[in-house]
Amino acid sequence: MEHRLIIFLGVQLSGKTTLAKAISQWSDIKFISLDEIRGELFGPVLSGPKDWLNTTRKALEDAKIKRAYERLFEIIEREVGSGQPLIAEMPRLGNREAWLKQVAKSTGAKLKIIWCQINDDCDAELEKRVQDRQADPSAAPISKNDYLMFKKRIRKPALEYLVIDTS
Repeated sequence: MEHRLIIFLGVQLSGKTTLAKAISQWSDIKFISLDEIRGELFGPVLSGPKDWLNTTRKALEDAKIKRAYERLFEIIEREVGSGQPLIAEMPRLGNREAWLKQVAKSTGAKLKIIWCQINDDCDAELEKRVQDRQADPSAAPISKNDYLMFKKRIRKPALEYLVIDTS
């Protein structure tokens, strides 16, 4: 297997974890996700956007998310730096695009970014995905309204990426 770093990005409910896990299993490449990191650091109960209405709770959640992203990027750097291919999943890169590009360049890894989205995000499709997600205890809870809010807020990366419609 060629030395690769494959990053799956997209709004919650977009199917990025499902797709990334399937490709990881098919290709036998290690998989890591932000939700897994959050669970390891802060326990199995993950908060959803509904908890962010309270400013104190929002500040706590922001600190947890920041720590989870830091840990995720530490793992990415370690794995890719050791020459291992890796698939990572998270909603967004934030301000780490330049860092990610540098890690890929310095390690010789081929960086591939995949943006997952739902082109047909009708009510029925979103309700199905919300129900599927509720069945997964490791996934952060999310509602259709949360998805719509995230869809407005989460931006696609500036780096080159492939778009996958998971409708």
